[in-house]
Amino acid sequence: PPPLATFENGIILRAALFRRPSYRNTQPTIWLWWDVSQTLDTDYTVFVHYLRNEERIAQHDGSPGYGHLPTSSWEPGDLILDIHPMPNVRPQTGQDSLRIGLYDTQSGKGLTVVDSAGQPIADAAHIPVILAEP
Repeated sequence: PPPLATFENGIILRAALFRRPSYRNTQPTIWLWWDVSQTLDTDYTVFVHYLRNEERIAQHDGSPGYGHLPTSSWEPGDLILDIHPMPNVRPQTGQDSLRIGLYDTQSGKGLTVVDSAGQPIADAAHIPVILAEP
């Protein structure tokens, strides 16, 4: 599928999934799939804001893979699964969205979302939450 967002430095957000609690996970989580078009020298932190009517109701910041998959270890062709907990979130169709981005914890500088020409278009990816019932 086409990427959800491409960030500067060749970081690509391929997919995002809201997972409800189940017998394997005790709290709601956001699953992100990333890849890169080039190797990276910096270890970025991922942030996920859970928004309801554009107001943040939950947030998680963390290194990819709970710190086990730093962005400096990513190689082109890798598909990185990155899970972020969202405690106490009960999704509501049509009202919820995700704001997803990356930043360098050393400098505090965030990466921008870029268009196909590499020009900045946003400070984070904004993705609606769509619920699919089994």
